[in-house]
Amino acid sequence: MDVIFALSPEGVVTSLNQGFEAMLGWPAEEWLGQPYERLIHPDDLPKARHLIAKALEGEPVPVLRLRARTASGANREVELTVTPEVRDGKVVGILGIVRDMAEQIKLEDRLRQVQKFEAMGRLAGGVAHDFNNILTAVTGYTDLMASAVPRPSQLWEDLQEIREAASRANALTRQLLAFSQQQAPVPQILDLNAVVGNLQKMLRRLLGFDVDLVFDLDETLGTIKADPGQMEQVILNLALNAREAMPDGGRLLIETRNAELDETYAQAHPRAGGGPYVRLTVRDTGLGMSPETLSQLLEPLFSTKQHNGGAGLGLALVHDIVRHSGGHITACSEPGHGSTFRLYFPPVHEPISPLRTTEPMGGTETILLAEHDPAVRGLARRVLREHGYTVLDAPDGPTAITRAKAHQGPIHLLLADVVMPGPSGPQLAGELRALRPETHVLFLSGRSDSAIPDHGVAVPGTHFLKKPFSPDGLLRKVREMLDLPTGPPSSSQ
Repeated sequence: MDVIFALSPEGVVTSLNQGFEAMLGWPAEEWLGQPYERLIHPDDLPKARHLIAKALEGEPVPVLRLRARTASGANREVELTVTPEVRDGKVVGILGIVRDMAEQIKLEDRLRQVQKFEAMGRLAGGVAHDFNNILTAVTGYTDLMASAVPRPSQLWEDLQEIREAASRANALTRQLLAFSQQQAPVPQILDLNAVVGNLQKMLRRLLGFDVDLVFDLDETLGTIKADPGQMEQVILNLALNAREAMPDGGRLLIETRNAELDETYAQAHPRAGGGPYVRLTVRDTGLGMSPETLSQLLEPLFSTKQHNGGAGLGLALVHDIVRHSGGHITACSEPGHGSTFRLYFPPVHEPISPLRTTEPMGGTETILLAEHDPAVRGLARRVLREHGYTVLDAPDGPTAITRAKAHQGPIHLLLADVVMPGPSGPQLAGELRALRPETHVLFLSGRSDSAIPDHGVAVPGTHFLKKPFSPDGLLRKVREMLDLPTGPPSSSQ
């Protein structure tokens, strides 16, 4: 309820409504006949005096935000609106309204958090894009070196260590892209045990020697449909959050099981249904969380760092990934007794998505390569030329168009970065298609195909190769594109 009040020309309170006691805690009768100034925070008093003086002079006055004293001794942020009380053409006092700003301040804080969240997302997406260019060069040249040295050998093992470190960095960029909502998931049929197994070595190094890492994996585990990179991200986030909660070490269990949820469970968890599930459990012996923290844990803008050094954003991303994979997540914890996260995924009855094992093939076609990062451009040019292709390379769109116009023979494929100085990759593709409609288009993207609308024309018949890519991955995708039928572009991706 707002406070409605009246003042004499001398600033004495002459009238107060019931909202006064409800908002500030003072009995209204105690303040009748008292100067209003005693209700204002000393630092805000000059502003209030100036506002009242202008109103008494009959001038228009703005709304003023200031702090009012409460009966408890605290200060409350309020909004003050005043107007002169006029009788027979004379100002005989002040009429005013005081509005509690607590809820509006919360909304404003929330808006600032959302704006900050969005700004961080844009920054994260840009950083991830640039970082993926670096990782493409690191992993690509490492693979080229590894293919030229004997295995096993100490040099080969050293190169594998570099490759593994780059893979960990790639996992971080996936988190940045997920944070900025620029990573399009690619669901596959997965064995969750295999995902956990691939992370075992990395997890042991990330968690440190003082964390006893235990794996308990069900050999009869069903398969699920999810993006493998996102599942790695889920496990890494939960494990790293657990590590934060165990500053003096402890035990971390990662367990997989087939689970059957009954109707009682479904009624207690509205987002879940009864029936079979594949369950991933991550349990730590860390500091644990209070019920209040636990209730806010999965909110996107909530962070437990203010409480015990944990990470809040990662858990919100985990929740989002699990939900988009058709599953749900539960968390239980007590202060001093650790935390347990259980992730439930619906099982699928389809064959596991096969891994490509065929050797990459080369060719003799002509490829127009437009990539602004010199390290990535140099890597792609070398790999393609060593496998028989003719490569016309350019650092930007205008140079690429110039080279295309100067080339007398066919150009079978445009290989272009999405984000480049000048015309973007999609804009370049549109210009080139006007000149050479038969040319296939393959975009290199450090973000995802969702970045296309932000950088120009979405060209039908184009495909994507995400950075960081390996030399073999580049060769396979290029060969796949070149083996497509020629003619009018299709709309597949």
